[in-house]
Formats: sequence, C-alpha cells, structure tokens
Amino acid sequence: MTLDLLRLMDIFDGRDDAAELMAELLDEQMACTRASLMSLLATGKDRPVADAVLSAYGRLDPVMQARLLASAEFGDALATWEEARHKTRDELERALDRLLEQIQREDALHRLSHGDVVAWMRDAPDDRVISPMGDRVAIRENGAWRLERVPGLDGLIAVDFDSALARRHEPDSGTLSQPCLEVSADERERIVAKLAESLELIDVCEPHFGLMIRSFVRRIIVRKSVEQQDVETVDQNFRVGSESRPQQPGTIRLLNPQLTQKSFVACMESMLHECVHNVLAAYERGHGKFMDSGVVVRPVSPWSGNPIPNHSLAHAIIVYYVCHRLFDAILRSPVDLPASERAELERRMGDFGAGFLIGQRLAEQFLLDEPPTDDFIAAIDGMQASMREFYASVDATLEVA
Repeated sequence: MTLDLLRLMDIFDGRDDAAELMAELLDEQMACTRASLMSLLATGKDRPVADAVLSAYGRLDPVMQARLLASAEFGDALATWEEARHKTRDELERALDRLLEQIQREDALHRLSHGDVVAWMRDAPDDRVISPMGDRVAIRENGAWRLERVPGLDGLIAVDFDSALARRHEPDSGTLSQPCLEVSADERERIVAKLAESLELIDVCEPHFGLMIRSFVRRIIVRKSVEQQDVETVDQNFRVGSESRPQQPGTIRLLNPQLTQKSFVACMESMLHECVHNVLAAYERGHGKFMDSGVVVRPVSPWSGNPIPNHSLAHAIIVYYVCHRLFDAILRSPVDLPASERAELERRMGDFGAGFLIGQRLAEQFLLDEPPTDDFIAAIDGMQASMREFYASVDATLEVA
C-alpha cells in the first residue's frame, strides 16, 4: 500500500476516497498484527505452548481470527512481548500463555453463542467471562451460562466498565493510574447515552468522522475515580480526561465521564481526539513513526507553551486540525444547541486554532537530527495554510459586520 501522509490527510478532510483509505489502513494494521503473531510463534518454536497457540489460532474461522487480531487484549500481549523480546525469555512464555488464553476464550464464547458449553467454560474460575474484543460477556448463574452483548454504541463500540483491561492499574497512565470505583447501573446508562448522543451529533455534522470513529474505535474503557459529590476535593487534572495507547488498537480510555463536568461537548472532543490518535497509530504501525519519539530535545508546543516530544507535537497538530474541523461544522450546522454548549464549542474551537496562527511555520518547529519527510512538511504546511485562511476570512467577516 502506498499511503503517504498526504493521502492519510484525505481521510481527515473527508475526500471522496476517505472510506476506501480507511479500509486499506485497517487491512494493513491487521496484516502487521498477524505478522507480529507469526514472529512471536517463530521465536517460540519447539515450545509446546507456541505449538498450542498456532494450533488453536488455526482452528478459528477467519472472522474469529480477525476479531482477535483487532482486539486490544491481543495487541497488548503482542506489544508487551515486542518490548521485552530481547530482555527476558520469561516474557516470551507469559506472552504465549496470554495469547493462548485469549484464543481459547474467544473460541469458548463463540461456541457458547451456539449453545455449546466447552470444557474451558465449565472450568472457568470466574462467573463473568468477557471476550478479548470486550463486546460480549458470558455470565454464570446457578451453574448455567448465558451470553450477552456488552452495552455500547450502535452494536459496534463496546463501553467497557468491567474487564480486566478496564480495571487494571497502570502507573504511567493518566486514566488507569486513578482509583477504580464501582460504576452504578444508573451511571452506566447515563454514560452510554451521553456517548451515543455525542456520536449522533458527529454523524449529523461530519458523517465521515462518524464513520472514522466506528472504524477505528471498537472499545471505550471507562474509569470512574471520583464520586460527583467529592469532585471538588480532586485535583482538576484528574477529574476528567481521555487517552489512547498504540499497543491497544481500537481502544480509547475515558476518565470520569459520569461527572457533570464531562460535558456533551467534551465527550465529542474526547472521542474524535482519541480516534485520530488511533488512526495515526494504525498508520505508523505499517509505515513507521513520523519521527523519533525521543524526549531529550523537545520543541515548544504553540498550544501549551510547554516543551513536548517531537512526535507528540506531530500528533497534536493533526488532532487539533481535525477537532477544529468538527467543531466548525457543528457551529455552522442548523442543529439547535443550548447557549452554554455553543459557547463551549466556540471556546474550544479557538483553542484548537491558536497554535496554527503563530508567526512561524509549524513544520519548522521540530528539533530533529534529520528534517521531516517532504510529505510530512507538505501536510503540516497545508493544515496551517488552511487554518490561516479560515481565520483571515473570519476576521474579514467581522470587519464588514
């Protein structure tokens, strides 16, 4: 596939071939994940567990294989192994064991959907078994198993409150490093409804962004860390937030979306923001990173004024460009919004645009040993020119008025 960064921008700009490009990118991401799996199995050859993984994977039908390759759990296990493959042989064994368990779990839930309770299910230590994709859960009551869909958006994006992935502690995560409190049934319902309403408005105002979210987001992990009545006691930086991780494809994480402070507008921004990161991660999976991720020499972000890694600045430019595009479309649409939400949209839109209006070229702000590629520079210049043209037209309209 010859998808350079300029063609990738066609996805974000909603060109006629955007849907085709998304499908190509997803196919390429899955091919890379499959190649990583085969590399892991080759590394573990002559080990019984590697043979068991290959045999169990081979027995799955193509749809089930695709579900595994697209799941956050599978990607997480492979990424953990790739990071440690040159450090410890124990990590290889653990990665193989994790993958075998995920394959067996996917197979067991698939068979349960056809009324067959296999030995793996009968021996399950827990009464709730969630699929690696996070979209189905088997529940055991009085010795009998039943299978249910996890609540979500359009039956395509699972909203995950309960999986081991959603409840684990990650010290370096802004979301999963926070306390894990139980989410009430009422809060779950309100969170899913808030996210569904946010996605619906995106569909109305920029349909190709709705398609992009449904294509590149398959799981929304929710972490509740504070009760509404206690929110003022928590540092503002840890009240609400969102993030995504390249090693968990198709997944975004939301912190405290049950709070009133996590507005409808903020939900739209979080979903699109993290979706763009997922698109960029999929691109970089097959084509390599836009630039080095080193953190020693850092440029200054035109948005925050803080030094950030070069790679983070590259992502930020694209993310803010896309979010600005969505909020502009919403404000220009005939959708009737409360005054408070319209004001929030306008404020955030101004925040997105601010960094593009500096007196220098954004493409020259990176501190690298080697200059960015030509297509990267052209893409950054194109976004900045588009934003400057937008605000020049806004200023001209204000002057006339």
